[in-house]
Parts: sequence; C-alpha cells; structure tokens
Amino acid sequence: MSASVSISVDDFAEDIKGPILPILDALGLIGGNGDDLELAGWSFEKAVSFIKSYERTSSLLSILDLLDPEVIPPSFTMYRDTDGHVTPQPSPSAKQEIWQPFFNSKGVNHQVDIGVTHHREMKDLITTGPNNIGDHSQIIYLGLFAKLSEIIINDFKLSADISLPVLRSESTPADVINHSFLLFQDDPEPMAKTSIQLKIEPTGGGQFEVGAMSCDSIILRLAIGRGGPDAALGELDVELNLENFSGPSASVPQNLSINIAEAGQGFNPDFDQLLNILLNAIPSSPISNHLLPILGLDSSKSPSVPEIGIISLLMNMN
Repeated sequence: MSASVSISVDDFAEDIKGPILPILDALGLIGGNGDDLELAGWSFEKAVSFIKSYERTSSLLSILDLLDPEVIPPSFTMYRDTDGHVTPQPSPSAKQEIWQPFFNSKGVNHQVDIGVTHHREMKDLITTGPNNIGDHSQIIYLGLFAKLSEIIINDFKLSADISLPVLRSESTPADVINHSFLLFQDDPEPMAKTSIQLKIEPTGGGQFEVGAMSCDSIILRLAIGRGGPDAALGELDVELNLENFSGPSASVPQNLSINIAEAGQGFNPDFDQLLNILLNAIPSSPISNHLLPILGLDSSKSPSVPEIGIISLLMNMN
C-alpha cells in the first residue's frame, strides 16, 4: 500500500505564500483548486510553456511587483493609438503598452530609462496540453523601449520616447504557439510599429512664440511599420503636435495636431491647415491684406482686384 501526500500552498505561512504563489503558478506547479501543489504531472515542458497561457504569464509578470523598486524600477503604462504612436495619454481605441524599466540613470540635466515593453490580449480557452486547466490562450507583443527625459540643450528641454516591437507570439486553444519576429517580418498592426516621439520645450516654463502665435511645446511623432496594403508607399505615419497652441484664429489655447504623412498614402500633409497657420503668423501688412487674397490664399478677406486663384491653377496643371 502506498500513501499519497497532498501539499497545499495554504500550508505555508502567509508571509511566504504571497511571494511564492505567483512563482509556482508561472512554473506550472499549481493545480487543483488553485492552491494545491501539483508535482506528479510537472515537467520541464510544462514549465517553459507559460507563454502560451495568459494566466501563467500574468503570474510571472506579477513577480516583478514583489521586487525592491531600488533594484527593479516599477513599470508604467503607455498607450498606443490606432496609427501606432505610443504616448503617455490615452486616446479613443488606444491599447495599453506596459513599459518595464530595467536600467535607469538620472543626473542634473538628464534622465534615461531603458527596458522591455509588453502588450497582451486574452483569447479563447486552451482545450488540450499541459495548460488545459482553465487557462486562456493569448497574443503577446514584446519589445524594447528607451525613454529620455529632462535633456537640457542650451535654452531648450528635449524628451524622447522610443518603442521598438521585437516579437509577436500567439497561442491557440490547441496549446500551439506561433512566433513572428517583427524586425524581419511584415505586420501591419499598430502594435507592431516602431514608435518615436520627440518633444522640445523652452526651459523655465516659457513658450515658443512666432508673431501672434505661441505654444508650450512642439512634438514630432513617427510610427514606422512593415507591410500593409501598399508596401511601396510604406507604413509611415508622421504627426506634428503643438501643445497649448494659440493664435489670432484660436484665441483659446488648444492642442493642435497636424498630419504630415499617413500610412499607405506617403507624404500627405493637410495644406489647408498649414496655410491657415502660415496666415496667422504673418502680421497685418499689404501682403496679408491685399496680395494673399488676390492669389486666393486667404478667403477671409475680399481681394481688391479679381482673384487669381493660384492654388487652383497649380493643381489643374498637367
């Protein structure tokens, strides 16, 4: 006769159970009702198959929260919009991207953080294999990031956020996982795009001023992808953002976003928007009061002679 011994995590003291439970779960050693140690069915294959399971991956990531923040800095949440840009602010339909620093350096005139990014989505229940214990399959994006803050250059302060997706892994209900290395394979999804955001602002809390226009900071955003419906045009999206912008036509400060290039369309700026900004920058003079209306470049004023309509002429030229 042989006796079987059942070991439960509840047999450990509370101060031990808390830190050890996510580690055991990530290794595939938890079974039964979620508190029992399952040693008989454990194998190395089961241990390394954690990336197929949404729940076991969650347990592994939660281990980082238990570490001393002086050793591993805490993670923070960024947001990737539908064009592939990663920003600190949420936007409609944006997806969360977790940035986990592993190295940081802070000086008088700089701060640098470097680490790993991840985004996960829970999928269907796994129906076979070692993870067939009520776990779900998942899609996970892994990458690298670099965050530069408070870089002082003369009278300006520069910041940069760079997100580089590296790997996309997708598990299935059949407990199979497929990998895509995003540096070499096409993937038109926004989560697969390299995101670069550069921000410049005056030091000391001042503003940039040009004529009657002003703004707190200037942000250039680039999202660079591979593949898509028209590879010849490229998956490049470029935005220019003016924070807290104000001018003659915008007396109330507001954030202004200017599209420079769009994915699948190449260089495609909004010329009407750029022209409006240019007109706001030109002070009142014979040029702005007479010449621009005659050329059809300022519809807000009536021309003193018949309008030429230079833009229409140029667009209709063969």
